[in-house]
This record gives sequence, C-alpha cells and structure tokens, in this order.
Amino acid sequence: GDAATVAYFVRKGRRLSFACDRWNTVAANLMAIAKSINALRGIELWASSQMIDAAFTGFAALPAPGGMSRRACWDGFDASPNAAPKDIQAAYRRKATTAHPDTGGSDAAITALNIARSEALSTGMLP
Repeated sequence: GDAATVAYFVRKGRRLSFACDRWNTVAANLMAIAKSINALRGIELWASSQMIDAAFTGFAALPAPGGMSRRACWDGFDASPNAAPKDIQAAYRRKATTAHPDTGGSDAAITALNIARSEALSTGMLP
C-alpha cells in the first residue's frame, strides 16, 4: 500500500498539514514529520515567531480528497455539536470501522474523517 502520511493540525486558527512520502512505511514517514516539527519548534525557540509564521505559510491544509466534505463524514454520528473529546473519539472509532479502506471504506473517506476528528478536537465542536 501507499505509505504516504499527512498530519493535519490547527495553528493560530489556520488549518495546516505536513505530508511525507519519502520513506517506505507510514511509521517512518510519521517519524520524519515528527522530526520536522521538532526542528520547527527549535526555530521558534531560538529565532523569532515571525520566522516560524513565515515557515508555516507553505503548509496550508488541502481540502479532503475525493470531494467528501468533513460534515458528510460525521453524518449519522451519535454525538452533539459540542461533544466532549472522549465522545468525539468514540464517534470517530465507530465511523472509522466503515470509512477505513481495510473495512470497505476508501482512502478519501478515512482521510476526510481524520481531518474532521482533528478539527473537532481542536475546536471542541463537531463540524
């Protein structure tokens, strides 16, 4: 399968992402992303916040692939718009059982679901 890995996050109200497909496994690509984040943390610590803000301009998050909206990912969930993190996680696990490509879903569906979970956890609300 494809080992490409993307980490989505929100920084200062902006949706951003780091992607890596250089290595042969998801774990190795995730490790490369983690090391990159640590390097950027060093820049923020030792340099200036303006420098790190400029560095992040190239990491704007792309929309979910396959045209699937984040809201569509959450349809059918048993969670309120202001769900607690544990409820968001539980709803995610339920939905992931059908969205994941290994269980009949697709890469687009699980990616959109991952984005939706990340945003819901960062804002405290379901999309």
